[in-house]
Amino acid sequence: MEARLEKCLRVMKRINELGIPVDYPPRKELSMRLSDYVKSGYPWAGKIKFEAYGRYADVFLPAREDREVRVVLRNIST
Repeated sequence: MEARLEKCLRVMKRINELGIPVDYPPRKELSMRLSDYVKSGYPWAGKIKFEAYGRYADVFLPAREDREVRVVLRNIST
């Protein structure tokens, strides 16, 4: 659990650096997914749209401890 928390805190620190508001609904969803993952360890992969920023978050929360948590903000194709 401690390793998952450390990995997820790094992700949220980067999101903070981007200046995405805490009350922005997609950010809240990402935060909830990360929090659930820290608590349960249950893997999840999917996309969360950050439409106001023209991006989506490609999220990978691994089942195995030796894999990294990945959250990549990608451009939304027009």
